[in-house]
Amino acid sequence: MVILGVAAIAAGVVHFRRERTILRHETQRLEEQQVVLRRALWDQQARLAMLVAPAEIRRRAKDFGLFMADQVTPPRAPAGHAAGAVPPRHR
Repeated sequence: MVILGVAAIAAGVVHFRRERTILRHETQRLEEQQVVLRRALWDQQARLAMLVAPAEIRRRAKDFGLFMADQVTPPRAPAGHAAGAVPPRHR
C-alpha cells in the first residue's frame, strides 16, 4: 500500500513538473511575441509622428496646393463680395 501511494505521489509530481515546463515554454513564446508587437507599435508611432510633424504637413499641403490657415496670405474673397468688406475670422 505504501509503495502504491509513493508511486502515485511520484507520478503526480512528474505530471506537474511536465505541465510547469510546458507552461514556461508557452510563457516565453508569448513574451517573445509581445516584444515583436511592441517593436511594431513603436515603429508605427514613430512613422505617425513623422507624418503629423508640422513641417511634413506644410510640405504635403504645398505639394497638393492646399491653403493652410497659418500662412501669411489669406485666400482671395469670392467675386460677389464688396471690396471693403471684412472677411470672417477663422477659429
